[in-house]
Amino acid sequence: MSRPVHAGPVAGLPMYDWPEVHGAVDALWAAIGGRLREAEVDCSEVMNHDDSEWGVARDAHDGVFVRSVYFRDPDGILLEFAAWTRGLGPDDVSHDPAVAGSG
Repeated sequence: MSRPVHAGPVAGLPMYDWPEVHGAVDALWAAIGGRLREAEVDCSEVMNHDDSEWGVARDAHDGVFVRSVYFRDPDGILLEFAAWTRGLGPDDVSHDPAVAGSG
């Protein structure tokens, strides 16, 4: 039996992050971290990944492309709960691709 082809996500937080519901989506992200902490899982604050000098912003803005919360599983493996905030295209690529063993 062949492995099924992944057609991409069916639904995700950014699908519902219209301007009129930004507050509700922000509350959902806060709840994700809150639930992890309630379960005594140490986790990061919500990280808003963008193209700024530091690659992360304190608050969500139009340049944020992924929002993430980081935590570790019981074996210490770093995990990330993340969602795209917008689609990406060729204009989002700012670096040449890296090739293993090329440098």
